Amino acid sequence: MGRLREEIRSVAGNKPNLKREDLKKMTYLSNVLKESMFITTSSANGLGLTETKTNLALRLYPSVPVNSRTALKTTTLPTGGGPDGLSPVLIRRGDAVAYSVYSLHRRKDFYGADAEDFRPDRWEEDLPLNRDETTANWGYLPFNGGPRVCLGRKLPLPKAQWLAA
Repeated sequence: MGRLREEIRSVAGNKPNLKREDLKKMTYLSNVLKESMFITTSSANGLGLTETKTNLALRLYPSVPVNSRTALKTTTLPTGGGPDGLSPVLIRRGDAVAYSVYSLHRRKDFYGADAEDFRPDRWEEDLPLNRDETTANWGYLPFNGGPRVCLGRKLPLPKAQWLAA
């Protein structure tokens, strides 16, 4: 965490009040938060939280590890069926489709061979996750996505950044 401390020192210095622009300059801090972040009691009180440890883990421990949606119309997923998982899958109107964000965030083909490890530096690398638009948009879902994205998604990250800085 020496790198994180140095980045905070270099951007924040002795400023009594940090601005959003200051936090945006702290890219390594953002990477640490994307991987996992724990807040202790004294820090949590400043956020209005009461639990001893509030886990804001994003990639490794998403707050909603499994989710589901109901199909509004009959459709076909291009892959995922058959013994090899490469055949199409029919989804009928009214079918529930469950997905695991917990598993998605541990995919080695997206996050590398060490996908289960806490390693903030991965976000500065050329991750397979970012090699096509669909995967880049839907391979990292700490707050879900699409029309039902978490309305509070923009609140916890800046608060955690201010807290850490």
